[in-house]
Amino acid sequence: MGAVVPVAWSQTPSAPPSSVARPALEFKFDTQEGKVYVVEGSSDGTNWAQVSPPVFGDGQPATVRLRVDGADGRIRYPYYRPQEVDAALYGPAPGVQGLEGRTLLLNDNGRERQLILYKEIQGQHVGVLKTDATHVRSFTYKAVRTAQDTLRLELTYFDKTTAVATIQFLDQGLGTYQMREYGTGGILQGVDAGGFGLHTARPAGNADSSLPATFAGSSLLAIQGGRVTRMEFLSPDEVVLHHADGSQDSLPYDYDLNSPGKGTVRITLPSEETLVYDLSLTGGGSGTLTQNVAPPPGQLPAAGDTPNSGSFNLPPKDAPPPMNSNCPPKSLDGKSIILSGSDPVTLYFQADGTGTSVKERGGSVEITPFFYDYSPNTSASANLSVTFPGVTKDKVNDYDLDFNADCTGTYQASSFQNGESNLVSNGGFSTSGGVTGHQ
Repeated sequence: MGAVVPVAWSQTPSAPPSSVARPALEFKFDTQEGKVYVVEGSSDGTNWAQVSPPVFGDGQPATVRLRVDGADGRIRYPYYRPQEVDAALYGPAPGVQGLEGRTLLLNDNGRERQLILYKEIQGQHVGVLKTDATHVRSFTYKAVRTAQDTLRLELTYFDKTTAVATIQFLDQGLGTYQMREYGTGGILQGVDAGGFGLHTARPAGNADSSLPATFAGSSLLAIQGGRVTRMEFLSPDEVVLHHADGSQDSLPYDYDLNSPGKGTVRITLPSEETLVYDLSLTGGGSGTLTQNVAPPPGQLPAAGDTPNSGSFNLPPKDAPPPMNSNCPPKSLDGKSIILSGSDPVTLYFQADGTGTSVKERGGSVEITPFFYDYSPNTSASANLSVTFPGVTKDKVNDYDLDFNADCTGTYQASSFQNGESNLVSNGGFSTSGGVTGHQ
C-alpha cells in the first residue's frame, strides 16, 4: 500500500456526444479492515492530488473507478496510489476500534437492549447482548465500516445463530439501527429497529434513569413512525431540528423537568403552533415520547388532532470520577476480586481481557478461564461482565459492584446459561493487586 502505480496510456472508448457519462479507469488495491483510503494521482510521481472519494477498507481488494479526461480517452495521470487517511475526517461512523469496550444502547420503541462489545481479546472480538434482566447471550462480532456514517455489525452467537445490524450514525454518539436475526441455516427470524446511543461506560440502570436538568449543549434523537429527527440544543432557548432528508430548522424552545424521569420540550413553529414532546425515560439513556401540536395562543386545537407516539435516545453520559483516586479502579488489569458470597470465588484479571476464576470445592481447586469487560459507571459503582469460552453451555456472569472508599464493597451477580437467567446471588467483595484505596 502507498506504492506508486504507473498506468500505461491507453485508448479508452469515448462516451457518445449525447451521453453525460465519461470513460473510466478501474484502479484496484488491497485494503485493511477498519482503514480508510483515498486514491491519489500524479503526473510526476512527486506531487499528488486526491482523485477519489473515501474508500472504507474491509480486508478485501477495493476497486475505484477513475474518470478519464479528453475526447481521446487518455487517462488523467500516469501514476496512481492508494493513501491511508485519518478515519475521523470522513464522517462520524467509527471502525471496530471505536466500538471496542463500549456499549450500544438500542431502543426498540421503548424496549431497551444493550450490546456490550468487549475490547479485542487474543485476536477475537466478543460481547454479550442483554435483552432484559433475565436474558443475556454471548457472541463474537465483526464490524465493517461501509460508508461515512454507516457500519455493519455481524454477530455470531454461541449456538451459531447470527444477527446483522446496520448502524447509521447521525453524530458521534447517536443514530439509528436495524437488526436482522437469523436462525441456523440463515433463515430470517425477526427484525427490529430504532435509535441508539453509543456509551463509553455501561448505563447503570436506576442510577442513570434521570433526564438532564438542561438540554443546552446536548442532543436528543426522536423517532416517530420511522421518521427520525435529531434535536441539537444550541442554548437554553434555541434548538436545531435535523431531519432525515438533510433539511434543518432553527427554532425557539423551552424545557421543563417534571420529575427525574419525565420532562416536556416545547418547540415553537413559525406558524406559532407548538410541538409538545412529553418524554418518559425508561432506561439509562432511552425512553418513549408523545408528541402533540398545540395551537397558537387563543386558538382551539384542530379537529382530529391526535398525539403521536415514538421513542427517543439521549447521548451517553460521562462516568463521574470515583469518590477517591482508586475506587472503583479505572481498570482491573493485573488485579483480582475476591467474592465472599455463598459460593466464594477469586477472579484474576489480565491486561489482555482474559482471566481465571478460582474456587475450592471438596478439597479440590477449580480453575476456569474467562473473557471479561469492566466498566466503572458511577463514582462508586462498576459493571463486570464475564463470559466463559469453550464450555458446553453459553455461560455469562454479570456483576454489579458497589465500592466503599477502601475498595471493598458489595455485589449482585446474575448468571445466565444459554441465554436464560440461571442464578441471582449477592455478597461482599475485596480487591487485591494493589487496589487498596491508599496507593
